[in-house]
Amino acid sequence: MRVIAGKFRGRTIHAPKGEETRPTTDRVRESVFSALVSLMGAELGGGSVLDAFAGSGALGIEALSRGCKSATFIDSSRDAVRVLQANLDSLGASGVARIVQGDAMSLAEGCALPGGPFALLLLDPPYRLAATDIEGFTSALARYGSIVDEAVIVYEHASDTPVEWRSQFDLVTRKKYGSTGIDIVAYQKGRGSS
Repeated sequence: MRVIAGKFRGRTIHAPKGEETRPTTDRVRESVFSALVSLMGAELGGGSVLDAFAGSGALGIEALSRGCKSATFIDSSRDAVRVLQANLDSLGASGVARIVQGDAMSLAEGCALPGGPFALLLLDPPYRLAATDIEGFTSALARYGSIVDEAVIVYEHASDTPVEWRSQFDLVTRKKYGSTGIDIVAYQKGRGSS
């Protein structure tokens, strides 16, 4: 895989071996980041990004490449964390990134996540994870102050299992790319309950 745009444009990033990680295709990444640039500006707001269920870190690395000031990557797989660290080291991006090995769902329930609050959340969980779990995950992040008002959330899911976003989360756009669905959502802190 290659970084699509920004300061790391054209640089190679590697994915962990095996079936556990499902890297986002270049086509989908390009479309997602094109939509984010339209919504947030060329530097994606310049804030902090959370890449949960990070795998290779391709989404978070793309965000760093395009102008996000820092990134927190979470993955439960030791192999994914090792490959992600190598990717960040090869790009010289280790100084603006932190990696947390652990279960993103459990970490969100415990307290504010390190590196936050986040202006951009990139969520590419295993497709077997229920949509209601993702709604609970984002609500927990809001409850513990891990996301800023008007944060943008990108959620990649199986196209036949979208989340019904409620309360403080407004669906901005939903797109399908074959079996992959992408929701882009805006968080509104002052509305509803978290």
